[in-house]
Amino acid sequence: MLAAMIQGVRASGCEIAGVFRHEKVTFSPLELFIKDYFLPSTEYSYIKNLKLYEINARSMNSPEFRNELKRLKTDILIVASWGEKLKKETLSTPKIACINVHPSLLPKYRGPNPYLQVIKNMETTSGVTFHLMDENFDTGSILAQYEVPILPDDTGKILRSRTVMFAQHGICELLEQLEQGKITPKPQNEKEASYYPQVRIKDLMIDFSKSASEISAQIRAICDWQNCFFLHKGNYFMVRQCKVIKKFFTPCKPGTILDKNIGSIVAACGGGTAVQLVNPKLFSSTLRPLSGLYLQFMLKTGDKLL
Repeated sequence: MLAAMIQGVRASGCEIAGVFRHEKVTFSPLELFIKDYFLPSTEYSYIKNLKLYEINARSMNSPEFRNELKRLKTDILIVASWGEKLKKETLSTPKIACINVHPSLLPKYRGPNPYLQVIKNMETTSGVTFHLMDENFDTGSILAQYEVPILPDDTGKILRSRTVMFAQHGICELLEQLEQGKITPKPQNEKEASYYPQVRIKDLMIDFSKSASEISAQIRAICDWQNCFFLHKGNYFMVRQCKVIKKFFTPCKPGTILDKNIGSIVAACGGGTAVQLVNPKLFSSTLRPLSGLYLQFMLKTGDKLL
């Protein structure tokens, strides 16, 4: 998203006064110096290649950061994929506004990872929202929105890449319209608001009482960042890929193993559906190399997965 914002701002003809990357917050100065020298991130390489000025501070709420904004005579502060809640002193430092880029159609899907949540909830459309920032997360008045389609096989990472492309186009168009005075901020409708926190352990566990399509959506949403899990006789398995099975099976209790081989398990799901869990692996690192043998000899048709 950082690279997309840089490209979009440059395309609009606006000058980039400075860039503040999140690594400045997450690493100590010495750690970041070593990392930038031996293992530079894509963002750092991009910033250096364009010879953009980097702001040095430990937080966007620090006096050092605010002093830099003043020194650079910053008109607009653009924030994307940032975890800090900005204080009033920081929000009031730019001459015109602080604008956040949020990857959903606000006020729906506020929170840190809407890419995952919209797929998990089987939405067909997501989006990008540019909004004025206030002292809360994702609540400020909307400046512009763009719908982003969600395709049937999208994972969270694929949707993120598509959303970033829309955001790059959007920030360019937004800055051009701000220059022309064509933007009117629109307050968010709190009655339509929804918020989703960071993924929790329970979000990673497969619930076989749900339909195969819902389980497929859960795994696709999470697979780029984390495993989903199920349990067989006290042993945890992790899985990142599945298929919805359309073959007819006699309805069984959710979680019942209907078929299996060395590389997959077919399990009954809610609503008389079934899902094929592809290449599941034992979670235990010591037992993981034995996953294939476990599937072949320890799992039996009719066993129950939890």
